Amino acid sequence: MSSEALPHLERDLGRRIQQTGEIERGSSRVAVRIEFDHFEHARATLLAYGGAVEVIEPDALRLSIADFAKRILETYEK
Repeated sequence: MSSEALPHLERDLGRRIQQTGEIERGSSRVAVRIEFDHFEHARATLLAYGGAVEVIEPDALRLSIADFAKRILETYEK
């Protein structure tokens, strides 16, 4: 995720998020691991961050967010 978005996500979740590393040296993106109690909560929370977040796993969440993004694009491309 974008390192600039990390403090905002921490605020929204009400907890600190552990960084697991940099995506690449000098990048403004960091790898984090976040645990959610419910799939729907994870999807809604992460969708709000748009391109500032990329879900790597679980695949079901990654595919669901990609599907939502496609449907949003279809709405605006009409």
